[in-house]
Amino acid sequence: MALAVGRSRAIAFANPNTGVFTLEWSKPDNTQVLVYNSMGQIVDSQPIVQGNTSVLIDLSSKAAGIYRAVIYGTEGTVTRPVCVRK
Repeated sequence: MALAVGRSRAIAFANPNTGVFTLEWSKPDNTQVLVYNSMGQIVDSQPIVQGNTSVLIDLSSKAAGIYRAVIYGTEGTVTRPVCVRK
C-alpha cells in the first residue's frame, strides 16, 4: 500500500514479514526512518542521505508483533504499520 509523503509516495514490503522488509519512497530527500515497537520505543533508526529512495530494515532479532515504521522527510512524515511474524 502506498501513502503520500508531501508529494512523494511510500510503500513497505513484504508485509507481513519475518523481520526483514523494505521501505521505498518516490522522492529523493534528506530523510530519516525510525521504527517503533508497540510500546513507542525506537527499535531501529536509519538516516537516509539525499538521493536514496529505499532502505532495508532488519528486525529479525526483535519479537513478533506490530511495529510502526515512520519516514520523516522535509515535506512531511508517513507512518506504515509493519507486521513481524516468527
